[in-house]
Amino acid sequence: MKKVIKVIAIVLAVTYFVIAPVVITVIHGKVMSKCTYDEYKSGMYLVYDEVAADYPREKIQVPCGENNLSAYLYGKDNKKGLYNE
Repeated sequence: MKKVIKVIAIVLAVTYFVIAPVVITVIHGKVMSKCTYDEYKSGMYLVYDEVAADYPREKIQVPCGENNLSAYLYGKDNKKGLYNE
């Protein structure tokens, strides 16, 4: 009976310390792999050029301390927003 328990413990230890890290490494490599620019499919993502007619924008400079940050202002004619001239 003790020999069976030892074998089970060894199998569990090998599974936990050897097989599991290998499986995790392989899965991590597949899920978190880098993609190159050639594999980028722009048709999958919405870009501004496709909606520019519906969402006009104006490039503005926003002061931040001693610097100016570039930003886009959408919906300039909308008086319900946070930005009022």
